[in-house]
Amino acid sequence: MISKALVSGIKFTLFREPDLGNEITAVAFEPSDRARKLTSSCPLLGKEVCHA
Repeated sequence: MISKALVSGIKFTLFREPDLGNEITAVAFEPSDRARKLTSSCPLLGKEVCHA
């Protein structure tokens, strides 16, 4: 997803955990139509997913 954001020109911020070997643990994308389209397939915490 980060690679797609780079290619699409979507601004984002990475969050890394020093105690986990500097692994990326989160990413925040700028609010935009392109970012919304990129993240539309990601389930949201606390929201039920319909498997119809």
